[in-house]
Amino acid sequence: MGSAGAPIVAALWSVALCVAASLGSAFSGVALFLLPLPLLAAAQAREANVVLGCLLAAALSLALWGPLVAFAYLVAVGGPAGAVTSALLRGYRIESAIGLAIGMLVAGVALSWVGSATSLTEVRDTLSAGFDQSVGQVLAWYREVGVAETQLQALEANRGEIVKALAEMAPAIAVIIAVVLWLANLWLSSWWVTWPQLRDLSRWQAPPHAIWLFIASGFAMFTPIGVLARNFFAVLLVLYFFQGAAVVTYYLNRLRVPAPLRGFVLLLSVLEQILAVFILLLGVFDLWGDFRRLGRRQADALVESD
Repeated sequence: MGSAGAPIVAALWSVALCVAASLGSAFSGVALFLLPLPLLAAAQAREANVVLGCLLAAALSLALWGPLVAFAYLVAVGGPAGAVTSALLRGYRIESAIGLAIGMLVAGVALSWVGSATSLTEVRDTLSAGFDQSVGQVLAWYREVGVAETQLQALEANRGEIVKALAEMAPAIAVIIAVVLWLANLWLSSWWVTWPQLRDLSRWQAPPHAIWLFIASGFAMFTPIGVLARNFFAVLLVLYFFQGAAVVTYYLNRLRVPAPLRGFVLLLSVLEQILAVFILLLGVFDLWGDFRRLGRRQADALVESD
């Protein structure tokens, strides 16, 4: 899209996606997932494009649906998109940029919660009701695809415990979904904008100090702050899964495996439990094993520069 008209086009596409999401069709989820994409695609090395596009989209949302939708758009999409763009254009690491966006989203949600005067108990009850409905839908789908009745009865007997566990892990689930959403939208926006941080994700590494947070949160799960620690631990598990996926991608690239097959392997790693655990462990132990020899290459470069 042209640089001059990029904010206008981004705002119109954003509103179009909001309309698609509100229709309740099969594409509503896809439309919601892609809401940040128009703003990110409008960046083109100019933060002003994102800011102006965000304000135009919020103004159109205000005119069409009122202040609540406009505020929700700014909190969930516009503000985080501006934060991600600003961070990436300033050379921040990809995880720092996405973390900043999620931090802004959390702050906005917290502000909305305080303003609504809703109690923590009401929030928990609402989450539990939503998860209970979702579990019921999953059980109904299991019954349709022919899962054994004994297994369904066992799941139904433990339904309360499952819902309780999901409600306790709601913060981690929300953060993980947000990470996947922003990473996917950034990757899609690279069709229009060049993000140096996305050029070679196969060499990506988690921050070295994160391993100590990972270990500490693992031990803290058995303390009075166990619920908080479990949420933190789950988010770090995903972080190291991404590092393991980067290691796998690195060697698939070296073996010149075709792109469709590489994509299939990564998709299988998400769907297949044993493979997912292997990739997770690969990511955790990459800190010490340096399976891609990234540390050695950096040391060699320093020696050659002397």
